[in-house]
Amino acid sequence: MSLKTVCDLAQSGLLDESTQLSRDGGPFQPIREASDVYPLIAAHLRGGAAPSYSGDLRVRGFLPTFVRLNQARAKGRLAVRDGVKRMEVHFKDGEPVMVESSSVKDRLGERLVDRGRLEREQLKIALTAMRNAREQLGQTLLRLKVLRPQDLLAELREQQIARLVELCGWRQGFYSFVEGETYTGEPVDLGDVLPRMVVEAMRAMTESAAHSRLQDCLHQIAAVEPTPLVERCIRQFNDIEKRMLAAINDEESVVGLITETAVKVERRAMLVVLNALLELGALRLRSRARR
Repeated sequence: MSLKTVCDLAQSGLLDESTQLSRDGGPFQPIREASDVYPLIAAHLRGGAAPSYSGDLRVRGFLPTFVRLNQARAKGRLAVRDGVKRMEVHFKDGEPVMVESSSVKDRLGERLVDRGRLEREQLKIALTAMRNAREQLGQTLLRLKVLRPQDLLAELREQQIARLVELCGWRQGFYSFVEGETYTGEPVDLGDVLPRMVVEAMRAMTESAAHSRLQDCLHQIAAVEPTPLVERCIRQFNDIEKRMLAAINDEESVVGLITETAVKVERRAMLVVLNALLELGALRLRSRARR
């Protein structure tokens, strides 16, 4: 990451006094100790409130942390970083109202170009107009009539959900939650996003990663622990995934459930369902009784 990018992130309000910096893959250090960087961005840093709690993603993943905040109806800011990238999820009443990312390719304009909603030249014109008017890109796109309000809202929602799904796949890094912090920007209503987030994240996993996540419980008998959250997620399952869910009946081992699905699409669906239940703490496991 270049010095210019760090300055851009600070000016965008994505960095604060608690931000840590790693150089060339080395250990993280407080950004205030980077004598060549800190003076250039100090005026743009937010005051870094002490986190209410923090942790290592290798010990407790993003999804269990998100579920905890959702069920506690938390209000505050969850910062997640993996050494290269940083995201911040702002919560109100346990629901995300904005997900910010340090990655340029995650920005709305780049996403619109990638999805064919904007031409590259249109984006350049819009960015120039945005800077001149000192407004957000979405406001500029509406003013220039490049997008309709309903289309812009749909794109913003999909951008936010895509970031949450990506976070579910992070297997290393650190997170910290600052309780009580209020997001002052324009919120995006994502609705009941958690079930969709869970299912899409599990579908996005490679088959090898899905197997690896189940490695410690392959030979245990599996059953479903019914919870309100599981019921919400079931509504996001497709028909094949629902059939695979019905097959988890406290009689077969995890590996048996996977290997008995001879059709590839069914095996993939079973892996999605098993991993979703595991992430939600709803996969009840027991050892096979000895005979």
